[in-house]
Amino acid sequence: MIQKLSLYAVIAVSTLGLATEDAAAELTFGDDPIPEFAALAAEEDITLELLPEDGDDDVDQLLINGMVVSSKNFPGVLRMTTGGTCTAALIGPATVLFAAHCLGNNVRINFRAAGTTVRGICQKAPGYNPTTHHQDWALCLLERPASGIIFETVDVDAKPGPGERLMLSGFGCTFEDGPLDGRLRVGFSDVVNRPSGFRREPSAIFTHSAINAGEAVLCPGDSGGPLFRTGDAIDSARQIVGVNSRTTYSHGVSIFSATASPEGAAFIRGWSEVNNQEICGVNREIGCK
Repeated sequence: MIQKLSLYAVIAVSTLGLATEDAAAELTFGDDPIPEFAALAAEEDITLELLPEDGDDDVDQLLINGMVVSSKNFPGVLRMTTGGTCTAALIGPATVLFAAHCLGNNVRINFRAAGTTVRGICQKAPGYNPTTHHQDWALCLLERPASGIIFETVDVDAKPGPGERLMLSGFGCTFEDGPLDGRLRVGFSDVVNRPSGFRREPSAIFTHSAINAGEAVLCPGDSGGPLFRTGDAIDSARQIVGVNSRTTYSHGVSIFSATASPEGAAFIRGWSEVNNQEICGVNREIGCK
């Protein structure tokens, strides 16, 4: 069940009497903190950054086999940092979409843009499996709505099929175990049927790329980023059809959680309804890509 999000959670503890034959016991707390709680409380907030315009649209630079693009063409694609790096998308004035596995145990984010920090609280898809990373979606509700940019549109109706060419995006590395330079890249790859040896996953999209032929493959840091259905030009109309989830370099296979799968669509639509939020592609058209 999708629960309505609240920016603050308050636990109220009242006097608790535990009846015994002799006397009533009272609830008390020990003096020593639980180590696991201290570690969780010290966990770093996730930070989302709206990057300044940088780079040219046609710079050829190896996502793996991607090209650097300017944020002016992808203003709603965000870089996430929390010790590591992930990628996210702003799909409405107060809604951020990314991968559940990027969230870890955290439910908080800080969204930084133009010198301003806005807090947010996040929820993983109820069917997310932390072992297999199936149904790898998360949505965050920002404390204050964003404005002044075009939001990305999410497709919750038509899951891509084999043979369809899609555009990958992310702030990840450009070769296996390579460094991150904070630049957004996009690249193209074709949807395939589930490759041999991979788990059956109805909500997933698989792409297979020949790396040596210049086709794109996900790399660490791309996790959570949007997979687009689009035209050949960088500024073509586009829709998010999946969230970057996993990759296997050796096989050239990238795995995405499809937003238009029954589970993905139910999560996104339900979250939007319960939290009364407008999402491009669901219940909003103004200001959408």
